[in-house]
Amino acid sequence: FLSRTAADRGVDMLLRKLNGQDPKTEWNVPKYDGVTPARPLDDSASAILALVAEGGVTRRGNPGRLESAWATKWLKLDVEETPSLEAKEYEVVHGGFDTTAANDDPNRLVPMDAARILEEEGAFGKLHEYIYSTTGNTGAISDIKKFGQEIATELSLAGVQGVILTAT
Repeated sequence: FLSRTAADRGVDMLLRKLNGQDPKTEWNVPKYDGVTPARPLDDSASAILALVAEGGVTRRGNPGRLESAWATKWLKLDVEETPSLEAKEYEVVHGGFDTTAANDDPNRLVPMDAARILEEEGAFGKLHEYIYSTTGNTGAISDIKKFGQEIATELSLAGVQGVILTAT
């Protein structure tokens, strides 16, 4: 317990920062690894693209038992013959946001329907036959980093040249 309210302490911290002084936070903000963005695709018209999401999309009934928070795994969903993510076949299990709209239409979270239209129009060569999915809700950074490395390895081995990553 402190003698001054959080509001008073917060205003003091802001004033110190605005005056070029060290704001001396009470809660140290974690520092995350920087990631260099990938180069743009040289030839998107022939590229294989994949859909990856941390929003918790899974098959209806969650047969892979993807956790809604503190995920310990990621899922690989076969969508080779899937034109659209239909609510009767897919659901969203993420525990960090209201999933009502995404469960009404899972394409709002993972734009499979739009990707298929763009694929048909020749905007890119081919959509990868799998969606990769996990939940980023309150996950341990070390686990999430490991998931990313594992998924990136699979995508690279499959010849995928670009990823559409949807996040909540």
